[in-house]
Amino acid sequence: MVNAIELKQVSKHFTRDGAVTQALSDIDLTIEPGSFVSLIGPSGCGKSTMLRLIAGLAFPDGGRVAARGEAVTGPGADRGFMFQEHNLFPWLTISENIGFGLRARHDKGDIEARVAEMLDLVGLAEFADAYPHQLSGGMCQRASLARALAGRPSTLLLDEPLGALDAFTRMNIQSEIERIWQEEHMTMIMVTHDVDEAVYLSDTVIVMTARPGKIVARIPIKLSRPRPRSSPDFFHYSARILDLLHYGGKQPEPEYFL
Repeated sequence: MVNAIELKQVSKHFTRDGAVTQALSDIDLTIEPGSFVSLIGPSGCGKSTMLRLIAGLAFPDGGRVAARGEAVTGPGADRGFMFQEHNLFPWLTISENIGFGLRARHDKGDIEARVAEMLDLVGLAEFADAYPHQLSGGMCQRASLARALAGRPSTLLLDEPLGALDAFTRMNIQSEIERIWQEEHMTMIMVTHDVDEAVYLSDTVIVMTARPGKIVARIPIKLSRPRPRSSPDFFHYSARILDLLHYGGKQPEPEYFL
């Protein structure tokens, strides 16, 4: 089986005003097709840089990045990208935004049918003719997700897409992302700072160190789906990740429960 994504001995640095910043160092990562993987670590540890390397929006200084066995030399329709901000065009309707990429690359399929399918998938069919300013932040993120999915990518890259949402909207869209991932059978790779989000969605959580970013742990999440967020096993995984990130702490066992 060809892996969906492979990074071998990948390093990346940036130079600004003569100062060199090492973002990533010696990254080895293999992601199997159809899996859901989350990248988590301190701010500035290179998580988003890894996503951009996979997307072909940046290139490593050393090592190799491959998608489906082929070296990544630039962006491709096989890799969709969903950003933290929805970045919808304010002058286009929701349906026009979703279909924009398909029209830009002169897709030969039935674009209107594909857009309608995506609107149904994310629950926005009744808002097809609305403009972004007429929708809530959560609905705009759903539209952004639909736009990223419209091109039928085999891998979807999510760069902390829910970070700006309130807690309840965030949990609702997490469940939607999980449902879509299962229905579409695609590979998803997500950057997040939310430990519970990583445990809820992921097959594997990749924990990274502070800059220069290195992988310190690969944690398989062996919980059935849908995952109860309040279960002891869920808390066990969250606590383990927090310990690796040095945000854990010894807590005395309570003598009683309120």
